[in-house]
Amino acid sequence: MKLCRCGAIVKERCLKCSPYPQHKKTTAERGYDSRWRKLSERIRANNPLCQDCLENDKVTPATEVHHIIKITDAPELQYERTNLVQLCTACHERRHNV
Repeated sequence: MKLCRCGAIVKERCLKCSPYPQHKKTTAERGYDSRWRKLSERIRANNPLCQDCLENDKVTPATEVHHIIKITDAPELQYERTNLVQLCTACHERRHNV
């Protein structure tokens, strides 16, 4: 298993990266290192359901972890649990497109 640059854990090749054409850099180049991967995996293991879906009475597995305040706006919050939320891919895309 490996972490795709879109944040998903995949066996080989990620088929959901097409919604993220803006990712021209690798995850490492965008600031997502092994510390981030471990934190993201731990968050999703402890909170396996999408937070936004739960608020809408739906049960969907969380596949990604989202920064509430962007890393570019507050780099000191990159690993801060209070700035992170577990989401499914659809909700993660929705938050980025709002």
